[in-house]
Amino acid sequence: MEVLPEVDIIQDPTPSYSLSYKTIPHFILFFIIFVTQLISKKKEADINDATQSKEIEKGTNLQIRFLIIYHFAKAADWFIAPFIFEFFETYHALPINRIAQLISVSFISGAILGPFFVGYLNDKANKKIACLFYGIALMTSLFTRMLKKSFNAWFFSQICFGVSSSVLFTSFENWLVSEAKSIIKDEKALKYVLSSTFER
Repeated sequence: MEVLPEVDIIQDPTPSYSLSYKTIPHFILFFIIFVTQLISKKKEADINDATQSKEIEKGTNLQIRFLIIYHFAKAADWFIAPFIFEFFETYHALPINRIAQLISVSFISGAILGPFFVGYLNDKANKKIACLFYGIALMTSLFTRMLKKSFNAWFFSQICFGVSSSVLFTSFENWLVSEAKSIIKDEKALKYVLSSTFER
């Protein structure tokens, strides 16, 4: 009877899971924040007459619209950001110093163009236009990054990404305040709606 030679089986030290153990804390944190926002206790509003309750109702409708739109916009920004490094390193084999330059570009463009260009949009133009510009800048960044494989195109893509981030964290709240002031005339109801929305 022929004896087969023994073969050492080399096991991979890093097991491959469909869901990495490193991402589980992020999902747990996201779940806790989501549940906390759902069950957060409403502040008691001082509503004495029918006028105020109608104003609150209009404000609540605005609040729901704002929160849905804002959280989708924020999710788009947050889901893209962690994968920028991997995108450039894994798929395009860029060296670390080049990746650092590209990531720095997004921060610098947000810091420089944000106060001037985005500030101008928020102050002079229709508030909704600035929010729409966020979507346009983010889509331009993504399409440029995916379609054109050159450092200059990625440079431009990161500029758009930085500007879109500065729009995200300024223009949406600006639009909310402007819209709330236009539809809610009662001062107490306006304060309640804005504080309740920003709390959520």
